[in-house]
Amino acid sequence: MRWRTPLLSDASALPDQASLDSEFGLAYHERVRVFSSSADQGIAVRPADRPKLAPLAVKKAATAAPLRVLLNGCELSEKRTILAADDLFDGALPGASISMPLEIGPSAPEAIASGAYEGTVSITLALK
Repeated sequence: MRWRTPLLSDASALPDQASLDSEFGLAYHERVRVFSSSADQGIAVRPADRPKLAPLAVKKAATAAPLRVLLNGCELSEKRTILAADDLFDGALPGASISMPLEIGPSAPEAIASGAYEGTVSITLALK
């Protein structure tokens, strides 16, 4: 069986919850790695659905806000992004990719009204 999963750079799991604080630019930043039993194959990656923040309470100015997801500087979209094995796996840690930045934040932070929001971001990975 071949496996691949994004984990934090230290191989611990990504958190179940994260806060986007306007004080810090409304973005979640983390360093991640892809761990794979097939380091000779690339990875196809995309969001599992359209990531968005939805307001918890209905306010006049509060509407759903699309989220932007970037992995290693590449914006992920419905069309899968291919990360080549040669770019991901340098052999420094067997089966582990290079450490990559993961950033999740609103596409247009200035368009978000103050209030409480929630959203889920799921990322799918598949061997290419």
